[in-house]
Amino acid sequence: MKSFLKIPSFGLGTWKSSPEEVTGAVKHAISVGYRHIDCAACYENEDAVGKGIKEGIDAAGIKREDLWITSKLWCTEKGSYEIALDALEKTLKDLQCDYLDLYLIHWPLAFEKRPDGDYWPRTDGKIVTEPISIAKQWEIMEKLLETGKVKHIGVSNFTVAHLYDLLTYCKVKPALCQVELHPYNPQNRLVDFCLSHGISVTAYSPLGSGDFVPEGTPSIFDCDVLKDIAKKHDVHPSAIALRWATSRRPAGLSVIPKSAQPKHIESNLKSQELVLSEAEIKAIDDIKTRIRMLDCDAFWEIPLFC
Repeated sequence: MKSFLKIPSFGLGTWKSSPEEVTGAVKHAISVGYRHIDCAACYENEDAVGKGIKEGIDAAGIKREDLWITSKLWCTEKGSYEIALDALEKTLKDLQCDYLDLYLIHWPLAFEKRPDGDYWPRTDGKIVTEPISIAKQWEIMEKLLETGKVKHIGVSNFTVAHLYDLLTYCKVKPALCQVELHPYNPQNRLVDFCLSHGISVTAYSPLGSGDFVPEGTPSIFDCDVLKDIAKKHDVHPSAIALRWATSRRPAGLSVIPKSAQPKHIESNLKSQELVLSEAEIKAIDDIKTRIRMLDCDAFWEIPLFC
């Protein structure tokens, strides 16, 4: 069996959590047993996440070393090593940490960096990209690794083609690939490719996300397969989706559902106590609905996943 990151298989996502709510969410998550917090500069809440981490550590009586903290290098911060290092150091300052356990390339894209620090630079309504190769981006990540301020480096939103190419020239193999993954988008080929190469996988939006999908897109919570299995276990369908995500492969998978509500933070974690049968896992694997809910073609008009 391949050796994978020793990353907690269940964590708290912070995307779409407002600064006003995320501090309490992170603190509560740590207090009830979460040891994996996922962040990103472009979520524009890392300073509030950092407060939650500090308060959570103090309240739980644990050390920084007991947590796994992931953040991501945004698309506007890839023009040079110096630019990327500044971005990393701001993230560390905001999170009140001396190091990150994992730092990811957020998207295999580069955007124009503007003086005002706009994360989504547009001209005439179109996102402005920069011709910076993934090879150059990864070279910068490898240099950041050498600083000791990040323990591992990886990628997010990469396809199999991106990963295959990256593996032909990287000096340090990506430790992890974070992607949208849920019963409607199981990413079977990508997961198999990653795990066969010793690359761990983290599932983001494991319960789906309705922000950019067409009206009328079926909710995961309304899936008959999940509802039937949930009824047998006397839980909400969300618990089944979360446990499926960490049950379907023997190793190398983690999941990071977002929630700011204490009861949901607790129930999400409790989902990992469920034991799904092989038949139940296969039934979820065999769901016919296939939807990518976060396609950058919808919000940036960049057909990355075509």
